[in-house]
Amino acid sequence: MDKKCKKLGNRATKADRADAHRIKMGMKQALREHYGREALDNKEWIYANLSRNHEHFGDTPSENEARKFAEKTS
Repeated sequence: MDKKCKKLGNRATKADRADAHRIKMGMKQALREHYGREALDNKEWIYANLSRNHEHFGDTPSENEARKFAEKTS
């Protein structure tokens, strides 16, 4: 990943474009591997609808829906 990925001019050859594409895809693959490994190391689930400061943080989606349904019916 020592090469930089920059835009090519209008006079770039097909080989130059192919080389730039190969470099760009290599950079993307390296990022995917880095951030994918980070996500696998973090086993804690945070659901999008409940933040850490939320009153019912840690509920599963089914528990959250059941609680909301119970509040609606009462």
